Amino acid sequence: MNEITLEPFLDIILVDGLRTRLVEAIEKTGKLALDGSKVERITTPCIQLFIAADQELSQNGEGLKLLQASDAMVSALKDMGLEETYQRWSNQA
Repeated sequence: MNEITLEPFLDIILVDGLRTRLVEAIEKTGKLALDGSKVERITTPCIQLFIAADQELSQNGEGLKLLQASDAMVSALKDMGLEETYQRWSNQA
Protein backbone atom coordinates (compact mmCIF):
# COMPACT_ATOMS: atom_id res chain seq x y z
CA MET A 1 0.00 0.00 0.00
CA ASN A 2 1.22 3.46 -0.83
CA GLU A 3 1.05 6.00 1.96
CA ILE A 4 1.17 9.69 1.15
CA THR A 5 1.88 12.24 3.85
CA LEU A 6 -0.16 15.30 3.06
CA GLU A 7 1.24 18.83 3.12
CA PRO A 8 0.16 21.26 5.86
CA PHE A 9 -1.55 23.59 3.37
CA LEU A 10 -3.58 21.87 0.67
CA ASP A 11 -4.98 24.49 -1.67
CA ILE A 12 -5.59 25.11 -5.36
CA ILE A 13 -1.89 25.72 -5.97
CA LEU A 14 -1.04 22.14 -4.95
CA VAL A 15 -3.92 20.38 -6.73
CA ASP A 16 -2.05 19.34 -9.88
CA GLY A 17 0.92 17.92 -7.97
CA LEU A 18 -1.36 16.17 -5.50
CA ARG A 19 -3.42 14.65 -8.31
CA THR A 20 -0.26 13.30 -9.92
CA ARG A 21 0.86 11.74 -6.65
CA LEU A 22 -2.55 10.13 -6.07
CA VAL A 23 -2.75 8.73 -9.60
CA GLU A 24 0.76 7.29 -9.41
CA ALA A 25 0.06 5.68 -6.05
CA ILE A 26 -3.20 4.13 -7.22
CA GLU A 27 -1.66 2.84 -10.44
CA LYS A 28 1.27 1.31 -8.56
CA THR A 29 -0.61 -0.80 -6.00
CA GLY A 30 -4.33 -0.11 -6.29
CA LYS A 31 -4.32 0.87 -2.62
CA LEU A 32 -3.87 4.25 -1.02
CA ALA A 33 -3.52 5.64 2.49
CA LEU A 34 -3.28 9.33 3.28
CA ASP A 35 -1.56 10.62 6.41
CA GLY A 36 -3.43 13.79 7.29
CA SER A 37 -1.70 14.50 10.59
CA LYS A 38 0.11 17.63 9.32
CA VAL A 39 -2.84 19.24 7.53
CA GLU A 40 -3.55 22.74 8.82
CA ARG A 41 -5.75 23.92 5.95
CA ILE A 42 -7.47 22.09 3.11
CA THR A 43 -9.64 23.49 0.35
CA THR A 44 -12.48 22.00 -1.64
CA PRO A 45 -10.49 21.08 -4.78
CA CYS A 46 -8.18 18.86 -2.73
CA ILE A 47 -11.09 17.18 -0.98
CA GLN A 48 -12.64 16.58 -4.40
CA LEU A 49 -9.45 14.79 -5.44
CA PHE A 50 -9.75 12.49 -2.44
CA ILE A 51 -13.35 11.70 -3.34
CA ALA A 52 -12.34 10.91 -6.93
CA ALA A 53 -9.47 8.71 -5.71
CA ASP A 54 -11.85 6.87 -3.39
CA GLN A 55 -14.27 6.27 -6.27
CA GLU A 56 -11.44 4.91 -8.43
CA LEU A 57 -10.27 2.62 -5.64
CA SER A 58 -13.83 1.45 -4.96
CA GLN A 59 -14.07 0.07 -8.50
CA ASN A 60 -11.46 -2.49 -7.45
CA GLY A 61 -13.00 -3.31 -4.09
CA GLU A 62 -10.66 -1.02 -2.18
CA GLY A 63 -11.19 2.37 -0.65
CA LEU A 64 -9.26 5.39 0.45
CA LYS A 65 -7.72 5.08 3.89
CA LEU A 66 -7.22 8.17 6.01
CA LEU A 67 -4.62 7.91 8.76
CA GLN A 68 -4.27 10.36 11.64
CA ALA A 69 -6.42 13.16 10.21
CA SER A 70 -5.72 16.49 11.89
CA ASP A 71 -8.50 18.42 13.57
CA ALA A 72 -8.40 20.94 10.71
CA MET A 73 -8.86 18.20 8.13
CA VAL A 74 -11.72 16.55 10.03
CA SER A 75 -13.39 19.94 10.47
CA ALA A 76 -13.13 20.72 6.73
CA LEU A 77 -14.64 17.36 5.79
CA LYS A 78 -17.49 17.83 8.26
CA ASP A 79 -18.08 21.41 7.06
CA MET A 80 -18.61 19.99 3.57
CA GLY A 81 -21.13 17.46 4.85
CA LEU A 82 -18.69 14.57 4.46
CA GLU A 83 -18.79 13.23 8.01
CA GLU A 84 -19.95 9.78 6.88
CA THR A 85 -17.26 9.74 4.20
CA TYR A 86 -14.64 10.69 6.80
CA GLN A 87 -15.85 7.90 9.08
CA ARG A 88 -15.63 5.36 6.24
CA TRP A 89 -12.14 6.51 5.24
CA SER A 90 -10.84 6.46 8.81
CA ASN A 91 -12.45 3.12 9.65
CA GLN A 92 -10.68 1.45 6.73
CA ALA A 93 -7.30 2.42 8.16
